[in-house]
Amino acid sequence: MSGRESSRVPHRVSREASRNRYSARMSFTTQGAAYQDFSGATPPKHTLTAYLLLIFFGIIGVHKFYLNRTGMGVLYIFTLGLFLVGVIYDLFTLPKQVAKRNAELQAEAAADAASTAE
Repeated sequence: MSGRESSRVPHRVSREASRNRYSARMSFTTQGAAYQDFSGATPPKHTLTAYLLLIFFGIIGVHKFYLNRTGMGVLYIFTLGLFLVGVIYDLFTLPKQVAKRNAELQAEAAADAASTAE
C-alpha cells in the first residue's frame, strides 16, 4: 500500500477511547454549566492579580479599575498615581481593598439571589 492509499483508510477509534472523549466533553460542559449557574455574577478579585497590576501599571491606576474604583483610576491617570504617594499607600493596603471589593461582590450576589427568589 502506498502512502496515498493508506491515508484514505478511515481511522478507527475504539469504543473505550470514544467514551473517554465523550466523558471529557461532558465534564467540560458540566463545568461550564456550573460556572453559568453562578448567575453571571462577577467572579471574586484576587490579591495577586491586583498586586501585579499595581507593580506594573500602578502609576496609571489599572489596579483601581480592576477593583471597580473607576474614579480613583482616572485620578491616578491624571496625577500619575497621586504623585506616587497613592501607589506607595496601595502597596500596604491592597489586600484590604481587595477584601472590601469581594465583600461588595458577595453582597450584590446575595441581593440578586434574594430578588430572583421573590
